[in-house]
Amino acid sequence: MKTERIKQLIKLLISQDDYITVYKLSKQLNISERTIHNYVTSQEFGSLIFPGKLVKKPNRGIRLEADGVAKAKILSKLKLSLTLNTGQENDFCKVLIKLLSNAKGISYDELKNELFLSTTSLHALINEIDNYSNEFNCYIEHKRGKGILLYGDENDIRKLFYAFLTTFIEGSEDIAMNRINDKTNVILNILLKEDEKHKIINIMKISENIINTNYCDEDYNKVAICLSIIITRLKIGKFIQNESFYDLKSNQEFYYATLIKNYLEKDFSILFTDPEIEYLSLLLIGTRKQINIPTTQQDMVMLEKFLNLLSIRLNVELSNDFELKQNLISHLKPAINRIRYGISNENPLLEQIKINYTEVYMAVITTIEDLEIMENIYFDSNEIGYICLHIIAAVNRPANIRKIEAALICSEGLSIEIFLKNIIESYFSEIHIKEIFRENSIQTIHSEAYDIIINSSKTIVMGDNCIRIDPNFTHNDHSALRHYVLNFSAMGIAHKENVYEHYLLFFQDDLENEDKLLQKYCNFLEVNGYVKKEFYDSVISRTKISSTYVARGIALPHGAKDAVISSVIIMINLKNQIKWDGEDTDFVILVAANDKDLNEYNFLFRKIMRIAADDRLAKTLKNCTNMHSLKQLLNDL
Repeated sequence: MKTERIKQLIKLLISQDDYITVYKLSKQLNISERTIHNYVTSQEFGSLIFPGKLVKKPNRGIRLEADGVAKAKILSKLKLSLTLNTGQENDFCKVLIKLLSNAKGISYDELKNELFLSTTSLHALINEIDNYSNEFNCYIEHKRGKGILLYGDENDIRKLFYAFLTTFIEGSEDIAMNRINDKTNVILNILLKEDEKHKIINIMKISENIINTNYCDEDYNKVAICLSIIITRLKIGKFIQNESFYDLKSNQEFYYATLIKNYLEKDFSILFTDPEIEYLSLLLIGTRKQINIPTTQQDMVMLEKFLNLLSIRLNVELSNDFELKQNLISHLKPAINRIRYGISNENPLLEQIKINYTEVYMAVITTIEDLEIMENIYFDSNEIGYICLHIIAAVNRPANIRKIEAALICSEGLSIEIFLKNIIESYFSEIHIKEIFRENSIQTIHSEAYDIIINSSKTIVMGDNCIRIDPNFTHNDHSALRHYVLNFSAMGIAHKENVYEHYLLFFQDDLENEDKLLQKYCNFLEVNGYVKKEFYDSVISRTKISSTYVARGIALPHGAKDAVISSVIIMINLKNQIKWDGEDTDFVILVAANDKDLNEYNFLFRKIMRIAADDRLAKTLKNCTNMHSLKQLLNDL
């Protein structure tokens, strides 16, 4: 129980950008302030937040200081239930590296003497390593006369090896070689001798010559680490067994792998079996290359459809972004290959994307279905996270922001005109003040030529698109403009209340688990004519492949649009938390949407995304007890 509470505390701290008081933390976790103080000073807390650190400020509270990579590592530890004490992390790494790089067992006495640990402490450490290994379908066993051994399918052991090295090994300040980054440099130093490391660098160059292009930098480092793992395992006689992954011999990458393995065999005195060549082929298939991949007309049509729908969901213009299209095509081709061949591509930034760019993540997972249908695949959470990174970059390009053309009326003189124009455009990047009118030129305004008329004068100007503000631009003025901007894209919707009535349902419930919730509410949708029978199966199929947990205790399950008769969003407020993809969840948004009535549906879904992306609004959402309070929250946006 204590460990789970500490994890909840750390997750809360990670989600906070600013300082938070111990009092507020105690209220959110429903524990005493004294308990919070005990937790943050415990060894377990210190181990779990490493390499981040806790910063305390009088009268402001505490804050977890960690960059994106550090946060990703912390979240990985939380997910894998690792509870090492501060001094044990180095011992954990030492022992696991020994187990992964030795064919023979390691004796307890050898480890006790090397690590200066008692039998009890060593036993606890081995249990932690076993728990971590279990996440990859591997396990630790102590056999009399053989010592401690790591068991599992060789493919799983290599996944464990890679995940462990890239999660727990820190970079250094040493100068990296070639395109090898500092973290990969440390990993290669652990696995290889100095001359062997140079050989790997040389083989990386040769492999790029063989494939006639360059790997992207991230995958360049991934391939270098994976080759080093292959070498380490083959040296101790650990081979991929005689299993055929797929029919790869007709693939170009199998030919590339055959050439590369010749250099590996020569330089490292190892032998590649046919399954090992297939394993290397899959590694090459999954890499991203620094080239513009040729596209078919069908590819572009599907991509255009995806970006058009995404543009509507996010209220930005993405369909004309050439850079985004090229980047997505270059990413999607190898991503689709990875999925088809069952290759996992861990995304270290996934949790941060979900927390910091919730709207983008929700928009992508609910609009990517056409691409999935065309390729007959499901994108998993890691791949969706990578797609989100491209979308995030595009959303932040000024050229993609949909501008609201505005006229400003000001009679306070040039200084106030400049002040108002600058402050409004700085607060609201969507607003472009196209023209400024003074008292003597108000009559020349053609209101239909502007999306909004911002009036700071005393003269009354009539019109639905006219907003009065104070020349000093108060907090109320900011709120009024924000409300207008958020609802601008829905101006064509005549009766917003009808949208809620038609597309929105609200329930409070107390269910034991995810399965029972999906069964109950998918059946409700079918019985009431919203979906076809196969909708439930499509929801389950997606949850098996891709995480539908988003962030802030909110899950977003959704099904195939072809199985939807009438679009609807069910908001389910849970009285008690349930586990959803391993995360504590107390609010579920079940989405059933087809391609009809997109304008009204997207107006509603955009509001819901905004709520889910904001800590304060998400908390308010969970306090809603009926449809009336939910509508009030939606209308306040």
